[in-house]
Amino acid sequence: MARYEQPSTGPGGGHRVVVTGMGVVSPVGTGVGPFWDALLQGRTAWSPGPEDPRVQVAGVPDDGAWDADIKGSTKRYADRAGRLAIAAARMAVRTSGWEFVPRPRRRTDVGPTDEQQAVQDRVGVVVGSSIGGVGSLWEEFSAAAVQGTEAMTPFILARALINMIPASIAIDLGVRGESLGVAGACAAGTMAIGEAYRRIRDGRLTGAVAGGADACLVPAVMAPFLSMGAMSPAGEQHGMRPFAADRNGFLMGEGAAMLVLETEDSARARGAEVLAEIVGYHSSTDAVSLFAPDPAGIRIAVEGVLEDAGVSPDDVVHISAHATGTKANDAAESVVYGGLFPHRPPVAAVKANTGHALGASGAFEAVAAVMALRTGLVPPVAGLRVEDLDPDVRVNPALGEPARLPRRGVGLSAS
Repeated sequence: MARYEQPSTGPGGGHRVVVTGMGVVSPVGTGVGPFWDALLQGRTAWSPGPEDPRVQVAGVPDDGAWDADIKGSTKRYADRAGRLAIAAARMAVRTSGWEFVPRPRRRTDVGPTDEQQAVQDRVGVVVGSSIGGVGSLWEEFSAAAVQGTEAMTPFILARALINMIPASIAIDLGVRGESLGVAGACAAGTMAIGEAYRRIRDGRLTGAVAGGADACLVPAVMAPFLSMGAMSPAGEQHGMRPFAADRNGFLMGEGAAMLVLETEDSARARGAEVLAEIVGYHSSTDAVSLFAPDPAGIRIAVEGVLEDAGVSPDDVVHISAHATGTKANDAAESVVYGGLFPHRPPVAAVKANTGHALGASGAFEAVAAVMALRTGLVPPVAGLRVEDLDPDVRVNPALGEPARLPRRGVGLSAS
């Protein structure tokens, strides 16, 4: 929602922050175009779950569509989550038209000019991840249990730590602004975008690559989710069904999505296409339970972001919901949205397509929210029919086919 006729300051003061590039590696498509087409068509991409007979299906990206360009030392020091993040970041930067030059690693490399480096020193990387390099940890600990700890690779810390994901992207691009890893469980990707927004709005950065990545299709993650009843068990055939009366948990996915954010002034100076404007961000803690969401905490976050953006509930024309397909989460979201938005804006539930990709999910949903505002379409909840809806649900999910936005306005991406 670029508004060039207004001064280049945001609703609460500071710089206006716009989105100029996006990149996606998801189970239903690599690249924004394939990803968005899959959402509009209600496609899913379920595959057999790994190594655990209780897990029937999971969402796995097509490695052939993104992994070929990740080579050399990056393959050695980056976990799968980090490689997914680098691939998505490269796509986002490429679509933004912003050219970054990596720092030279060998004497024969040509690095950035002083002018280029000065620009790159004001660009940061903020990435959210739920568990970081858990796949590498699982492999190394499994090997160490048999061969001893001396068999562990020296690269394991580089692969495992969440902060190494944004650091790897910064090295790959040659940007030297703040590099920040956000550990916010399944809200991590959304929080990373929000934290990047704040830093650009407040003048600490000119731009940032921000988003989320996770690759948690390992028994060490999936088994606990199954044990706590949050994950749909093997043998269930109806997939992941947010807001359905018979919903029984999520299916796991993995992937990464990244956005390029920058000041509106920077985008205008570069002649970049503005895809959307970020106008507010807020987060909260319900302080009740580690596992069961409390509607009061969700309400604080939603009311906070409306205040930060300087908009009213009536201005919201679309919600990209968290929508995990669990009984407690969908009910809590429904109570809040039904109470705050009586005009019932159309709701999307991207996890029904991709599975719950933990830290990547909020970034997937942010990309979907941008595309909904740009196209005027809200993707349907995959596999959900009107007769399947929980009668207590107080939201308006798009069903069967894309819903049309009633007017121009604000999209809420909640995670």
